[in-house]
Amino acid sequence: MKESEKPSEDLGVEGMLGDLRKQIAECLPEIESLEKKEIAFKLLIYEAVFATNFVPWMTNTWVRCQSDKAREVCVDNLLCEIKEDHPAMLRNFVSVAEQHAGDVKIEEVTESIRRIISRLTDLSRSPDAMNGLLIMAALENTSLEFIPWMEKAAMKLGATDLEYTKKHGMADIEHANEFVVAVKSEAEHLGVLSDQLTQSNSLKLVSDLLQEIFSAK
Repeated sequence: MKESEKPSEDLGVEGMLGDLRKQIAECLPEIESLEKKEIAFKLLIYEAVFATNFVPWMTNTWVRCQSDKAREVCVDNLLCEIKEDHPAMLRNFVSVAEQHAGDVKIEEVTESIRRIISRLTDLSRSPDAMNGLLIMAALENTSLEFIPWMEKAAMKLGATDLEYTKKHGMADIEHANEFVVAVKSEAEHLGVLSDQLTQSNSLKLVSDLLQEIFSAK
């Protein structure tokens, strides 16, 4: 994302993320209509995507931040992820899905998901941090929709280890708000205008990824 001469007074970040939340809320299927095998596959794909990619995306973003506030937000979230070992927490959460997945192999993750992951990784390595911060802001904000869905879905499978969803449910509102501030802070530092911000493909790719995961069968 290129720099501009003047910072934007109103980036419209909240509006962009609000629209994204609505998209994800609308794509989440009715849990009651799903077979347990379908639920299991969705949870296992989610784990395969985020247990290995979230921390690298965050790290790629952090090392590129120039504003103090954006760096602070990334560091705080990275410390939380690592100290509490969220990848392990997620693996424990989805372990119940393995009992219901049947002969479906997680290696069968669709090629479209692999392509989206690759593109998001490339964006998180952009010369500046704006694309990466938008990815983080998008994930933290949409999680306010899909984390409660995942908890209900796992409970249908008989899950008892809900630490992952409980932990994120309590923290995600704060994290979502922090990344909105981080996006605005970095944009102001770089002088990024609102029309430039909307040109980033980050939010669309996050939307595409989540819709692929939660529509998987």
